[in-house]
Amino acid sequence: MNMLPRAEENCISKGQIERNNYEYMFSKGSSISRRNMGAKIRSKRYLVSELVEKIVRMDVGEITSFKDVADILCVSQRTLGRYLENEGMTFREISLKVRISTAKKLLRCSSISVSNVGQRIGYSDPSNFTKAFKKATGMTPRYYRHQSK
Repeated sequence: MNMLPRAEENCISKGQIERNNYEYMFSKGSSISRRNMGAKIRSKRYLVSELVEKIVRMDVGEITSFKDVADILCVSQRTLGRYLENEGMTFREISLKVRISTAKKLLRCSSISVSNVGQRIGYSDPSNFTKAFKKATGMTPRYYRHQSK
């Protein structure tokens, strides 16, 4: 697939996002373009937490860095942190929410192992995934899979 132009031209860091994912992210009823994204965020016409969630959701296992998300949105890390704080959210909360919802979907709809589910959503250690999942849902991934079938 075609990659987007260099980061300096469109505020896309490291050329990580493929054109179709990026276009999809901003085509669902949104008037955000690559050129005016930073200005729209600064004018507070959009909930920044929703934009961050869309970015993290695009590739759960890859874009997990706060810096990468700030680069994509064309704002500094400090500014992004302030906007999220004003909305009562943190990047960690958003990232965990996306990871857990993706894990739930994978556990319900596939037969891949729990450790592979953890790896797909960015956890290198299965025990860390199990702990995070249990803390967020109150049950282990295996139990959740059993209950959802």
